[in-house]
Amino acid sequence: MNKSIRPNRNESGFTLFELLIAITLIAGSMMALHSIYLQLLSKKIQLSNIREELIRQSNRYEISLSEKNNKLLDQQKESSQK
Repeated sequence: MNKSIRPNRNESGFTLFELLIAITLIAGSMMALHSIYLQLLSKKIQLSNIREELIRQSNRYEISLSEKNNKLLDQQKESSQK
């Protein structure tokens, strides 16, 4: 009665070591994807801030042009009334 406790090699399935390697690879891939996602999110926020600043500057420029145009119109009205 000297039977060994070894598993039968003909059985299909994964060993614990193979599962640990698979889990490690999946975790590494997820960490890399998370890092890329954070970088993209950071760039999106930066681009959003730049866009908002460009809109603000554009609005300021349009207001200044409008004010200059109003001044010119006022001057033309004054000169025409004289």
